[in-house]
Amino acid sequence: DPQVQIDLIDTAEAYQAAEPRMVGDALLLSYDSGILIPGRVLERLTRPAYIFLAAPPTYPGRDPYHFAIYDGATHYGATVHEMIARVDAGPIVAVEEFAVGASDGPADLLARSRDLLERLFESLAPAFVSGAAIPRLDRAWGPRKTTRAMFRSMCDLPPDITAEEFERRYRAFDGGSWNNLTLTLHGRRFRIEK
Repeated sequence: DPQVQIDLIDTAEAYQAAEPRMVGDALLLSYDSGILIPGRVLERLTRPAYIFLAAPPTYPGRDPYHFAIYDGATHYGATVHEMIARVDAGPIVAVEEFAVGASDGPADLLARSRDLLERLFESLAPAFVSGAAIPRLDRAWGPRKTTRAMFRSMCDLPPDITAEEFERRYRAFDGGSWNNLTLTLHGRRFRIEK
């Protein structure tokens, strides 16, 4: 639609510059972004703002793909929900899921969920442009919202870790291109690097 003006905000600086325009019937979409929108901005909008999240509702919070692998999740996916002041807590409007394969790691879940976000965006784009109401789904968020502190705790290995638990954490929180696991012994911190 040539009448639609789109501002891409991909840095904190770009957000600061664009924030004054986030008023009235402006449509705010957060697409797989770590930029947190303050409640005061959401209160100035007359229509819902939406977040495209590369995780299913069962995994709200930070680093969900790592925790899904650690938990042995059988399904993963992507979610679109209305923004509210609390993170990953707004009404859910769209979900797509896929089966987790036996050899999948966190990077696989992240890549596949980002592919689903594209499909979800394409399906919702006509409603965004027309201003049509997007119905809410009867879906609830999972009971545990993971945090960066929880992630760091899982990556900080205890000295007495069993071989089985080490392999489980390595698969879920390290491996691939990540070097997240650390071990502190006698005041020195060690990191696995590949």
